[in-house]
Amino acid sequence: MSHHPPGHRLGAHQYGKGRVRVMRLQRGPDRHAVNELTLAITLFGDGFAPSYDKADNRPVVATDTMKNVAYVVAAEMHGVDTLPYLEALSDKYLTLYDHVEAVDIASRETVWQRLTLDGEPHAHTFHQDGNGMPYLRIRRQRDGEGETEGGIDGRRIMKSTGSAFEDFVRDRYTTLPDVADRFFATEMMARWSYADPPSDPAADRLAALTAMDRVFADTHSISVQDSLYRMGCAALDAVPALANITLAMPNLHYHPTRLDTFGIADSSHVFVPSDEPHGQIQATVERATAP
Repeated sequence: MSHHPPGHRLGAHQYGKGRVRVMRLQRGPDRHAVNELTLAITLFGDGFAPSYDKADNRPVVATDTMKNVAYVVAAEMHGVDTLPYLEALSDKYLTLYDHVEAVDIASRETVWQRLTLDGEPHAHTFHQDGNGMPYLRIRRQRDGEGETEGGIDGRRIMKSTGSAFEDFVRDRYTTLPDVADRFFATEMMARWSYADPPSDPAADRLAALTAMDRVFADTHSISVQDSLYRMGCAALDAVPALANITLAMPNLHYHPTRLDTFGIADSSHVFVPSDEPHGQIQATVERATAP
């Protein structure tokens, strides 16, 4: 029976292993270091096409094998920096399997910070920082081409004043009032592209976030759109290696209460948190000229 129906052909295809979790420990003489990652590993190549349109599994590298290779490479390496690990893992797949044309590996880091006791960082005890998951993705091709993307997911920031939303479209469906002073809270997602592979993506991430935090905290916000754009510009100014940055900043709402029914004339200091439904604002900020 034919596995290739007439009039059809296979288009773009890829496959891989998601949610590969790995914790790496570096034991130093005086202190330990840790790095916990969740990986999404994707392989590309026309050599995999027969598994789709010819029912031929012979080219298929099992996704379970891909997972095992990730652990083996982690065991073979020293140190816990993310980028060298992703590079070594990508090289391993390209070396092992001749029909793999490109490898894409995206990582999200669960951040463990060193615990401080009596003012001193502890040598081997950590606590988890839940405010954002550092993101790093590489794509490497057999021909030497590739791309690198950094960022962060789920980073919550909020300010209780210095934000407004006024002069927007009003029609018979509009119920939202103009607000000259409001909470501004968001769970930010950021992605930035590099023109060249970075030497220290962790330092770049810190510099970008610090620059964006300063804009968020110290400038008056006309809207989420206004702040998002200026924060993106600040990140590009702070890290010349970045080619562009994409920010998604959904609203986390804090609705004012009305408690006059209960005899409370002023409840302007009490709010009800809500994150659904929420506004979803996203944009990419690019350099006017390449760095």
